[in-house]
Order: sequence, then C-alpha cells, then structure tokens
Amino acid sequence: MVEVLPDVYFDKHYDDDIPGLLLDDLRVAELHQRKGVATAMLKLVERDIIELAELMDLARRHRKLTGGERVVSMTTIELRLCSVNSRQALCFYRRMGFQKEPWLSSRNGKKQLFLTLLI
Repeated sequence: MVEVLPDVYFDKHYDDDIPGLLLDDLRVAELHQRKGVATAMLKLVERDIIELAELMDLARRHRKLTGGERVVSMTTIELRLCSVNSRQALCFYRRMGFQKEPWLSSRNGKKQLFLTLLI
C-alpha cells in the first residue's frame, strides 16, 4: 500500500527498471502545490500502473509455461492526491476500470482523490 500525503517523506529512486510509482515526483508536487501538477502526476501514476500490470501479466504467462510457482494476481495501490481537477481525475479513474466516484472531502474543504487500484 502506498499513501501519498503532504507530510510523508519518500526517498528518491532513479532505477527505471523497477516498475512503481514515482514517489519523489509526487512528493515534489505536494510540496510546491502547483496548479496542474496533480493532473501530471495522475498521468505518471497511470503509466507506471499500466507498466506494472503488463509485467505481472508477462510473469503469470511465463510461470504458466514453465510450471513455476503461482504469481500473486492482486496488487493493491492506494494513493491520495489533494486538489485534483474533478473531471480529469474521474476520467483517469474510469480508464483504470472503476465506475464509482472516489471523492473524499479534506479538512480544508478541497476535493481529495482517493484511489484503491487492484491489478
């Protein structure tokens, strides 16, 4: 599980061979509170989730062909981004295969996107 919150620090990683969220970029976006950054972060997250899903699918097929151990079929990723544009976030959420609106209200009254993705 990955929770991205403004007060949580993540170490940077530079290894592009490891699929996963770009936590250092998400942290920078939260710190600077720049307009449009959350949308850009959603695109990065989407890219990494798609890459991870493809790699897991390849691993499953390889295990099936070689008779190896079973690959775990579910990976849960949870992430929170504050002040996300509602329409763009909902489009992203639906592209990932979910229909229900994932909004939570934060203490300061802003919309907060809460994603729980199973791949």
